Amino acid sequence: RLEADKDKEQEAPRLRFKEENPDYKPAKAVRAKKEKFEEVEYRPHITSGIDNKTIFEVIKAKFPQVSVFRQPDISPEKLETLGKEYILDIVVSQEDYAPLISFIKEEKSLGLDLLLHLSAIDWEDHIDVIVHFLSTGDNNKLFIRCSLDRKAPAIETISTIYKGAEWHEREVYDLFGVHFSNHPDLRRIFLNDDFPGYPLRKDFDDPQRVVKRPY
Repeated sequence: RLEADKDKEQEAPRLRFKEENPDYKPAKAVRAKKEKFEEVEYRPHITSGIDNKTIFEVIKAKFPQVSVFRQPDISPEKLETLGKEYILDIVVSQEDYAPLISFIKEEKSLGLDLLLHLSAIDWEDHIDVIVHFLSTGDNNKLFIRCSLDRKAPAIETISTIYKGAEWHEREVYDLFGVHFSNHPDLRRIFLNDDFPGYPLRKDFDDPQRVVKRPY
């Protein structure tokens, strides 16, 4: 109905325009000439990457104490049956955390050259620091996690290994209160220096800033 009303309103102006411009002809659309590009060789996208069994065996040979998150007794053969969608999630001690990540970067057979993300999880009784790696060449991924004492969570920085970890660690420090030893500039990245507590901790409670919801 609105379109019909609008069309009726334009009827008189259209007639007046035709009377005032009897020789007017609307411009014709000109199709752009189709550009021809050189043929590019097709390269199939890599979806599988290095299998989890191989990744685990390479790491386990260097760091025998590592285990798989929530599956401490799993074998490399069993890992192979979990499918390509499963991302290997390795648990490492604080002592082996930085050395293992340094090993991952230097071990060319793994190709884990990109640190995607570093974050943390508050489990109430401890805090996990989790680092997510990607191989830009083979497309395989890996999680490395390390459990910390919740009362005084602290761990060595890996910003000296992967420069990109510097801001990620500042975020975890800001929101979870994890201290990264030897970090070059460990200060809050989002919140003011006088902000009370760490808002992503489960024990965070500040009535002035937290809205209590009825669910």
